[in-house]
Amino acid sequence: MVFRKQGSKTRQKLLETASQNRIKMTPTLEIEGREALRDVVASGAGVGFVSEAEFGFDSRLVQIPLREQGLFMHETLICLRQRQDIRVIRAFMEIANQ
Repeated sequence: MVFRKQGSKTRQKLLETASQNRIKMTPTLEIEGREALRDVVASGAGVGFVSEAEFGFDSRLVQIPLREQGLFMHETLICLRQRQDIRVIRAFMEIANQ
């Protein structure tokens, strides 16, 4: 198994959920970033875990969704305070909040 480095939110959520289900998961490799993780998995070194939002598109890989209770991550949209009243940013934020 190929895991992101210690401190990765994806890794933390995955290991918490596995532990709650009495599943022991031990990484074979620990990788710094998600792009590197994708490349390592694509090379055939093992299976890896990324959030659905981070998967993107890579024709070398197959996405297998994990559907487990509590295995959700929240995303946050931010902008520079001084730019929050720019019309296009304000419109985008309004759409995102719907």
